[in-house]
Parts: sequence; C-alpha cells; structure tokens
Amino acid sequence: MTEMTIKRTPSGWAVAAGLPHYLQEFKTKRECQAWIDRAAAQQALNVQHRAEKAERRATQVSGIDQRRRAANDKTVEFVRLGYAGASLHFRTQVTDADTFRRCMEAIGGYNRFSGTAVAEAIGGMFGELMSIDVGRESSVVLYLHLPFTAQQRAGSREGCIPIPEAEREELERRVMALGRELHADEISAERFQDRPYKVRLWWD
Repeated sequence: MTEMTIKRTPSGWAVAAGLPHYLQEFKTKRECQAWIDRAAAQQALNVQHRAEKAERRATQVSGIDQRRRAANDKTVEFVRLGYAGASLHFRTQVTDADTFRRCMEAIGGYNRFSGTAVAEAIGGMFGELMSIDVGRESSVVLYLHLPFTAQQRAGSREGCIPIPEAEREELERRVMALGRELHADEISAERFQDRPYKVRLWWD
C-alpha cells in the first residue's frame, strides 16, 4: 500500500529516488529516473577520476624511487672506483643506511678499518644523524653530520623542532666513542658557535 502511494504521487517518486529535499516537489517518474541516471553517471566518473589520480601518484612515487635508487647506485660505484685507485682524495654524501652499508662493502677492509664493523655500528645510528660523507683522504675518512633540528635527521618526517643542546652534545660523545671502538686513528669534532655539527673519523 505504501509502495503504491509513493508511485502515485510525484513527490513520492522523488523520495524513492533519493532526491535531496529541495528537489522532492513536482517530480514525475521520468524526471526521477533521469536524475538517478545522471547521479549514477557522475558517481562513476568520480570513481574513475579518483582511480586515475591514485595511479598517477603511484607512478610519480615509483619514478622518484627509481631515480633515488639510480643515484644511490652511482654513489656506491663512485666509492668503489675511488678505492680501486681512481682517486686518493674525494668525498660523497650518503643519506640512508642501506647505501652506507653498500659503500662500506665496496671499501672492504683497509688496515684497521673494517667496512663490515663500521656499517653495522654506524649504520644503526642513521636515524639520529643528518648524513654521512664517505670519502678518502689517502685512506678511509667519514664525516658524520649532526642535525640541529628533528627535521634534519635522515629519513625524518618530523617538523622543524630544535634538538636540545644536551642531546646533541651526547650524540657527539657517542659518535666519538664509537670511532674509538672502531679503531679510527684520528677523531675530531667541528663546531659552529661552540655547537657540534660534524665529527670526522679517519683510519690510517
């Protein structure tokens, strides 16, 4: 009975079609069906647009990842060539633990320097560091950059929050202690306005 009442009244068709309140007066069955068809077509179009947007975003991210991997591969090859005799003096920046590990593998063992030990010990600190310069000053040298803000930490998505000076001083002490454990022959810290920002480790 209710169904027949809805079908016999124009506003009933509008209610059955799910039209907004302001469109529910004086709508025939044909007009309601047309509205339903248009709404369904628009919904399908919206779904298609969202899918296309997600696909473009995925493609962009994939492209960025591929370029980053290619750049990291070139960094590792650069280090390998340097230690194969191409240069006695060079430095290149590394910003992630995996690339650092591969660079250490490319260097291998060098007097008291152990690439495996360094990769394991220092690689685990990457989330606290800004970056590491891997290089050669006749023999192995590393420059570990200490961040001033949380945002500067490698791989961080944090905001530009200053790191307390006590925490930065402690990080400097830990890095230098680690250098001693790894048998670095020279360990020194560089400061800006008496604030530590870089630690140099060099193996003879």
